[in-house]
Amino acid sequence: MRAKRAWRWLGFLAGPVVLIVLAIYFFLISPPSSSPPERVVIATLIQPSSGLIIVAAENGFFQDNGLDAVYQTHSLGVHALQAVLNGKADIAVAADIPFMFAVMKGGDIAIFATIYKSRRDLALMTMSDRGIAAPKDLVGKTIGATFGTNLQFFLDAMLMANGIPEEKVTIVDLKPSELVNALQTGKADAVTVFPPYMEELQGIFGSRAVIFFGEDLYTSRYNLIAKRDYLKKHPDTARKVLMALREAEQYAKKNPPQAYEIIGRHLKLKAHDVAEMFESGAFELTLEQSLLLTLDEETRWAMKRGFVKMAPVPNYLDYLNVDPLLAADPEAVKIIH
Repeated sequence: MRAKRAWRWLGFLAGPVVLIVLAIYFFLISPPSSSPPERVVIATLIQPSSGLIIVAAENGFFQDNGLDAVYQTHSLGVHALQAVLNGKADIAVAADIPFMFAVMKGGDIAIFATIYKSRRDLALMTMSDRGIAAPKDLVGKTIGATFGTNLQFFLDAMLMANGIPEEKVTIVDLKPSELVNALQTGKADAVTVFPPYMEELQGIFGSRAVIFFGEDLYTSRYNLIAKRDYLKKHPDTARKVLMALREAEQYAKKNPPQAYEIIGRHLKLKAHDVAEMFESGAFELTLEQSLLLTLDEETRWAMKRGFVKMAPVPNYLDYLNVDPLLAADPEAVKIIH
């Protein structure tokens, strides 16, 4: 009798045990699927400033960090930033000048990382037959600059450094696509340029091209910018973007020739030209105190020139979000916050 009862209990227990064993077996051979990648729309630039994004996309670093990155390409940062303001992109790459103008117009946006900086990203270019052997020769000349961008600030800094009053030159607003024609037709005696247009003009005009850099006048900084509300609601997405770009930065440092080739191929530049842009610290994630000082200076310049209304200079620390970079790489945050 006891033996029969024992067998009945064993039969009763066997069912659940078998189910548990089967569940463990199927879990091991078929682990649960991971969540789908997060979609993020990034408005990038057809410039070296988007180099880390190009390298990250080429090597699959965004996918590795669980992101479905969609890229928009723009020729100017002001257009990329406008895509964010219009809700057509989540994140934009733009220099500090378009960012400053957007903040002064009430844009509820924030920088959460700088991804590229260079002292030779901007230049003044002319032709040997225009009588401009040095920047001081710009007096009485017509100069093309793209208004609302860091090219305009750079030009003013160059004029000031050479003691040339604004009224002694004529400045015309030109789109990047109009630079070649402006020089060829004489609409402008000189133009402010950035890569890849700089290399394009050099290729067209050859030995006739004369170029002036302002290494000691201005450092271009290109930043990742998003609406503050987006960063508040999607902090992990922003962190993942920075993690992917950190991998791209490390790849570029370990494999410079491959990085030059990747960036050059996407921007239609020679690897040699890209290599010259890889000055120390150019392609790295950071947030530096000097960014705040530059934004303050640019705001005062914009007010003085009448580009924005006179008002108290914003506390730009309120327009930075350090949390994503702190989460991705705390040592990259070099700003008092």
